[in-house]
Amino acid sequence: MKIAMFCWRPYHVFTTINMVSNNVEDTKGNTTLFLYNYANLLQLKDELEATGLFNDIVVIEDYKGSSQYFRKVLGLVAPKMAFKRQLSLDSNLDAKTIVTRNAYDKIIVTSFNTTMFEFVQLNKSTTIVLYEDGMFSYLFDEVMYSLNTQYKRVKWLIKARIRQFNIEAKYVYEPKLVFSGRYHLSSLPKINDHTNNIQKKAFSYDQDAVLEQYKGKRIIYLDERFPIERFKDNVSEDEIFDTMKQYAEQTILRPHPGNNPGSVLFDLDKTNQSWELCCKDILNDESIIITKTSTAAFTPLMLYGIQCHIIYLAELLFEDTKGVEKIPKKLVDDLGYKKIYLPKTMDEFRKIINSIV
Repeated sequence: MKIAMFCWRPYHVFTTINMVSNNVEDTKGNTTLFLYNYANLLQLKDELEATGLFNDIVVIEDYKGSSQYFRKVLGLVAPKMAFKRQLSLDSNLDAKTIVTRNAYDKIIVTSFNTTMFEFVQLNKSTTIVLYEDGMFSYLFDEVMYSLNTQYKRVKWLIKARIRQFNIEAKYVYEPKLVFSGRYHLSSLPKINDHTNNIQKKAFSYDQDAVLEQYKGKRIIYLDERFPIERFKDNVSEDEIFDTMKQYAEQTILRPHPGNNPGSVLFDLDKTNQSWELCCKDILNDESIIITKTSTAAFTPLMLYGIQCHIIYLAELLFEDTKGVEKIPKKLVDDLGYKKIYLPKTMDEFRKIINSIV
């Protein structure tokens, strides 16, 4: 059995460690990890090799060539050439071995970017397994989303090929929350202590710095990037902060990477540590997470079963929420989770936070 797993975000690495350490899909001892040179993932390569979980780690570089349109067409007509252009030489496997047709029995991936589609073209007879990519995996069909966005201009060329993909299963932490039922759903194992220790080593996690930064902080405000442009006319995030300032000593703002948080009322998390790791150490059932739309608010519950209070501000702040409120509503309506709050007015927000702090 030869398995290829693909990661292009830190969260992907976090979950692949969980899958392999628990031998999901017979991955233990059979897996080559394909790691994109993106989002500082190369900083993890040495530590990932030291875990001993992967037979080899292959680095995928940014595509170096002409236009993205030409690259996509090249990937359709000559996938071997297109994929080979992106391979780093820093691997125990030579490029010829990697791009051999049908070299892998199984491909495990979160979704289908251009590089992924090229690799599947090289391994047409393989089985494909999808794994969780955060809340995106709960709200969308990963394959069709890629078709309709990344391949919009050449959709007519690849529709038939995508229909031939043998997608065997989709692994997520909470199958009951998935809206798209196109694939067979399976549960990812919750994070146990053994897996957590491996993840902490792989990410060079600084637990002492995290505990010091969050000492005495019961309220965590999660910043995020989200493509919502318009606040409602009668409300702003500043009003939220103004209401919270009476609890400033208990509050910490965790910025999204790359964002410049506007608030100076609260302490800022400056640890630069993985949320998926630090949330286990800093939260308990009495903690309060407040966010506009960040689905990271549900990570403690879904990974570790920590039942924090969650105040989700999407319907309070935005005219068009893009449907992000579906997940918290499903948690409340279908799973009976009692500690999620979805205020629609500032009065409702004030009553909620004053009643739970």
